[in-house]
Amino acid sequence: MHNLFGQNSPVIRWLNLIGKIVILSTLWLICCIPIITIGASTTALYRVSMKLAGQKDDISVFHDFLQAFRANFKPATIVWLILLIPTLLILLNLVLLLLGELGTTMFAYLVCLIPVPPLLFILAYVFAYIATFEDRAMVTITNSAILSISNFPKSLLMVAINLIPLVVFLISADVFLRLLFIWLLLVPGLIAYINSKLILRAFQPYLLKKSKAAEKSLTP
Repeated sequence: MHNLFGQNSPVIRWLNLIGKIVILSTLWLICCIPIITIGASTTALYRVSMKLAGQKDDISVFHDFLQAFRANFKPATIVWLILLIPTLLILLNLVLLLLGELGTTMFAYLVCLIPVPPLLFILAYVFAYIATFEDRAMVTITNSAILSISNFPKSLLMVAINLIPLVVFLISADVFLRLLFIWLLLVPGLIAYINSKLILRAFQPYLLKKSKAAEKSLTP
């Protein structure tokens, strides 16, 4: 029994992880309230969740989140605003389709939905990319697209995980709203944590190159 609830026991480690995920979700939600900061907030979310997924011990969720939010505010906001344009256009087209303004043929739906998968795949990587690497906005978006293609099975799983809240809402809005408190406090951080496990594997070759380049630069 002592081992079960000891400081390094699996139970305590999982409870600590859940507590950190709840704090992380809360910080992400608060920092997303001004819509323009969603990019910076999501980048900070992934910065901390990748540390958690990498099982690093020196993690202060509050401090690390705010530090990443400030450090990546400009690049993350630029990328977010760039990606927000096609996102809003897709939503507008879907609304017009539902209202019958663009016709109701299968072709009209396909034309409107064609940009959705590429956008979802890019979004699966782009903020974790910003949290890890330094590049210009269009390079970041392009590399995120390349990563999503070169790691297609992982990317498909990540997109599916990201869509879980939407799918639950579409299946039963009543159940979703009843569990809204849990969705808000646990799900954002949990999704980022699970995705981070997959993202770290996708990033591993590039992180090794980055580490070797840093070692060479330090060599006299």
